[in-house]
Amino acid sequence: MADKPTVKYEVRAQRDPINNVTIYVPAIVDRNAAKSLATVIENAIDRGLIVGVKPSAANGIATGLCEQLFKEFRDGNAVNFDGYFYGRLYLDGTVNADGRITSENSINIRLVKGAKWALATNDFSFTNIADDKTPNVEFLISACTGAVRGKLIKEQAILVNGSTFGDDAAHVSAKFVFEDGTEVVGSVTSCGENLITVAWPSAMSGVEDGTEVSLTVTRVEDGMEYVSMPRTAVVVSAA
Repeated sequence: MADKPTVKYEVRAQRDPINNVTIYVPAIVDRNAAKSLATVIENAIDRGLIVGVKPSAANGIATGLCEQLFKEFRDGNAVNFDGYFYGRLYLDGTVNADGRITSENSINIRLVKGAKWALATNDFSFTNIADDKTPNVEFLISACTGAVRGKLIKEQAILVNGSTFGDDAAHVSAKFVFEDGTEVVGSVTSCGENLITVAWPSAMSGVEDGTEVSLTVTRVEDGMEYVSMPRTAVVVSAA
């Protein structure tokens, strides 16, 4: 594809209830306005996909087809649209104590794409809308002699190396998360564009050596929060 369309996205943190961990997922934002049926028909005619039919007639055919699809669904049928999509009926909600459907339930039409509508990420260009404001954590290291990247020595301040932290410690925060979901907030004592210092959190002093913890850095800019991807490290005692 010569000119790939650009898709804007942001990263959102979610809790995975099955594995009890925080996951980070991309979400499309700033979507373009939906194309009307008339516009889609005009574009199809311009591309030569609909030949020998005036736009008004093509619109009537498309509308009639949509009406018939709805009729099929209302008759309880599923629809296989020639490999482009599949339409099926689904029930949402929960049943009552007798296992019966009630007015609280709803029935919906869900469209599932077929092979002819297959898309791939390399069909698009992607832009993270927060690229220039989201902190990037490269590695963690203790602020003491003999420190090693990726190991946090108990009772020692923590240096967070990376980029896009800004220069105002009041607008930057750090959070540690353990595998079981326990969260510990760290106090940011200094901040520079590529380095922040976090005081050792007393809540982490009692954990066993070898415990893995992940850190995320949040930067607040113009009232918006920008959260880094997590970076893991291991808690150890001083030698």
